[in-house]
Amino acid sequence: MKVLIIEDERELACEIMDFLNVQNYECNIVNTINDAIRLLGERLFDAIVLDLSLPDGSGMELLKVIKSEHPDTFIVIASARGALEDRIRGIQDGADDYLPKPFSLAELHVRLQAIRRRQYGNMGTPVTVGDFLVDIENRIIRFNDQEIVLYKKEFDILSYLLLNKNRPLSRSQLYEHVWGDLSFPSTDSNYIDVHIKNIRKKLAAYASVDWLQSVRGLVTKPFAHETEYQAHSLFRHIQITHIWSVPLGTAFFFNWYAQYSIDRVLREQQHKVFDNIRINGLDYYFQGDKNYGSYTMLKEDYIAIQTAGKDTTRLSPATINIEQRVVDKDTINYRILHRFFEANGQMYLLEIGRSQNSISMYSDILQQVAFVILIVLLLITISIDYFYGRGLLNPLQDIIQFRLTEQTFPFSLKFKSIKTSTTDFRLLDKRLCELMIRATKAYVREKEFTSNASHELLTPISILRGKIENLLSQDISPLEAQDKLLSALQTLERLNGIVRTLLLLARVDSGQYERNETVLAGQLLEEICEELRPLMDDKEIKVQFELPATLYICNQHRQLLFQLFYNLINNAIQYNRQSGWIKIIGSESTEKYIIDISDSGIGMNKEQITKIFDRFQTKQSTGHGLGLSIVKSIADFLDINIEVSASKKCGTTISLLFEKSLIVLKPSV
Repeated sequence: MKVLIIEDERELACEIMDFLNVQNYECNIVNTINDAIRLLGERLFDAIVLDLSLPDGSGMELLKVIKSEHPDTFIVIASARGALEDRIRGIQDGADDYLPKPFSLAELHVRLQAIRRRQYGNMGTPVTVGDFLVDIENRIIRFNDQEIVLYKKEFDILSYLLLNKNRPLSRSQLYEHVWGDLSFPSTDSNYIDVHIKNIRKKLAAYASVDWLQSVRGLVTKPFAHETEYQAHSLFRHIQITHIWSVPLGTAFFFNWYAQYSIDRVLREQQHKVFDNIRINGLDYYFQGDKNYGSYTMLKEDYIAIQTAGKDTTRLSPATINIEQRVVDKDTINYRILHRFFEANGQMYLLEIGRSQNSISMYSDILQQVAFVILIVLLLITISIDYFYGRGLLNPLQDIIQFRLTEQTFPFSLKFKSIKTSTTDFRLLDKRLCELMIRATKAYVREKEFTSNASHELLTPISILRGKIENLLSQDISPLEAQDKLLSALQTLERLNGIVRTLLLLARVDSGQYERNETVLAGQLLEEICEELRPLMDDKEIKVQFELPATLYICNQHRQLLFQLFYNLINNAIQYNRQSGWIKIIGSESTEKYIIDISDSGIGMNKEQITKIFDRFQTKQSTGHGLGLSIVKSIADFLDINIEVSASKKCGTTISLLFEKSLIVLKPSV
């Protein structure tokens, strides 16, 4: 029995081989999947001992490949993965037995014997062939209790023929099984014949029946006086296909289709042969001979009909497999249809074959045609995608060109419309235009602010410089010098106010303050009015509060909220008339809480209302035009909406709209 040991631990593999060699096994060792694939492509093995953990891959994947290419080869998994799920998976994937490590070598031997019994039957029972008794297990052959001496190779050949009863075998198959090599030299092609001749001669010395008889030529005639045995035929060889040549993906499909087409042709040829036999009889083929064989000039196709004993149990539908045949001393791989049939009380075997080379050529042609079609389809697809995609993306190219490439900052707000029927592109163009408008307006606003801020800062600096120069260059009295210095201090104070205001704006805009305070609105407003009392008294202005005493505003920064109300009330005082009034009223709408600050002042027209919060746009002689700008920045930071309503000479009302979630009205004590 020939055993292949696939084990990455070399020392363990050698121990297994040494033990099995003593038990008359012929063993080979490989350590990797690649070596196993190579050796399986060169030799036939009865059994394989397979480890699952191999250095170049998973033994489980190799198991699937072996079973697909060599279904008759028995496999015993010998692995350290002994869990129940591993053993179940191994058996389900095609293993015939599973031996967890560590295992006894004697147990491995017993399991291999069990496999051999399943493969060849019970070898412990001697085989009777006429008057011959063959004990395969003990390697003894007797004739009427008289032992016949055969050499080791002769007995190996004889036992292998008996174990494969009713199975014709080729020279190469016998040679590989006995000597362990498929690639024997062509000069030794009659080597098997010599041993068969010696076996026949030794058996003939005891009995005149030649039960090992062959026919020269294309086919070998299986002849046996014992009808249940067909001992020898130099015909059949199951092809070993290299595992590494198994096509994958598309190639696999074309090989399968080529094989399917050839099988269909072989079955059609079978029907034609039987039609000829029914119409014309077997003599149509035999023409006086007992066997028939024919092949084409290039040996791509052949047909053979040969006698096959009288065992009717072999009558079954046709089977097709890949085997080797020797045709005019050429060993050729064929895909062969086998069909046993009965005619005139005699069993016959019909074989119709097509060479594997022609099948491979057919598959290659299909693959080449498919490849050309694939290339053509690919080119067509690329062309369609290119032109269709280019047309589809034209609006995007226009958007990039007109909105980005050809634009310079600040952007021109006269936008050219983009022609497109795609909603996404229209939305993209709309959003880009809106973004460009906001960016341009922000740029213009900041540019104006920078210009105005520079003017407001440089003006007092220029005044200071002029006063100091005059003070140094003119010969003036100490009293005049004191007046000029006091004037310079006032200018410095103005400059200091501008700087502090700009810093406040910068901090508010950048969000440097925290909103974590709760402010009592009434108390805050009273503090502001108390601070501004001198200005109110000067203009005889009265203030009226209509706010709940327990009105709290949450999530605020008290100092910023103080500055916001301070600037609004101060502005209401500055632009009010003599003996006027200011009203601060709280009210509640559906979604907001509103605090209105109204005055009886000079009012504003619509144009002034649109610019009321622009920086440096509402400057009066007593200010620098940033008061209401600060209000707007603080309101945005504190999430307060501002609405302005006014008319000329009828006063102004500024409404502060708070989210109701920011307002808490606590009950008074």
